[in-house]
Amino acid sequence: MTRRLVVTADDAGMDPARDAAILAAFDRGLVRAASCVANGPTIEAFLAGAASRPGLSLGLHLNLTEGTPLAAGRAFTLTEKRGRFLGDKREVWRRAVAGEIDALEVERETTAQWRRLRALGVQPDHVNGHHHVHVLPHVSEGVVRALEAIGRPVFVRVPREAAPPAGFPPVEEPALPLGTALLSGPRVSLLRAGHGGLVALAVHAERLRGSLGRRLRAPDGFFGVAWCTAPSRDLFLHGLASRPDGIVEAMVHPGRMVSRTTGMSADPRRDLELAVLIDPATRAAVEATGTVLASYAELLA
Repeated sequence: MTRRLVVTADDAGMDPARDAAILAAFDRGLVRAASCVANGPTIEAFLAGAASRPGLSLGLHLNLTEGTPLAAGRAFTLTEKRGRFLGDKREVWRRAVAGEIDALEVERETTAQWRRLRALGVQPDHVNGHHHVHVLPHVSEGVVRALEAIGRPVFVRVPREAAPPAGFPPVEEPALPLGTALLSGPRVSLLRAGHGGLVALAVHAERLRGSLGRRLRAPDGFFGVAWCTAPSRDLFLHGLASRPDGIVEAMVHPGRMVSRTTGMSADPRRDLELAVLIDPATRAAVEATGTVLASYAELLA
């Protein structure tokens, strides 16, 4: 079976620096999909740029942590007193695992954000979550119900990642609470190696995979969490080699430090991601493995 790689850039529509980097990584590099923040401050400008790039898949990057909700009515378990999202990903994670988030509120907001993209001319072909919110208990239930009601076939990210190379620095983020989950022997070993972020994310991701209906597809493999902590060509190739044949998603966050509107924009690792993604040597190395670059739109067709 041929391995098909979809390199997905998250956070489109969050600020001009990231938007420009995503488009550059499509024009000159490996990116084939962009996950769009429907309530992001620059979403319309990003989509204007994406309109001239028909090979770029566009999806929903569900945002339940920053900015203002799009659904009508108050979402009491997702927002603070002024009606804005909490602005604190760790508190959102805690509430979800503690059972304090209403899945109906999530369903309504997912539908509203999907409709916002549709109103802007986008037919989303994939869905994932800003700060990985879509994998969390109660949140994932609302997301799946919304997508099933929408009735469109889409790919849903299942961020279950293999171990990074021996000696790799600890991957502690995302620091998702585990609740009462039981860990297998390999997961315990991964945890002892300091990679608690990969363990927690995988536990929730596996539960999400089991809830996907027939219209909701998941790639066969995923990597990108360790890569975001220390981007390099070697680590990208390691992540690719550690995944099975079939459809593999690579999560990336290219950026540029010309804008400091958010903490993510000011992180020099985002510039490093962009440099690796647009380096012709990276593409040559990927293609040398027999891997074919693909978009979600192509895979759904």
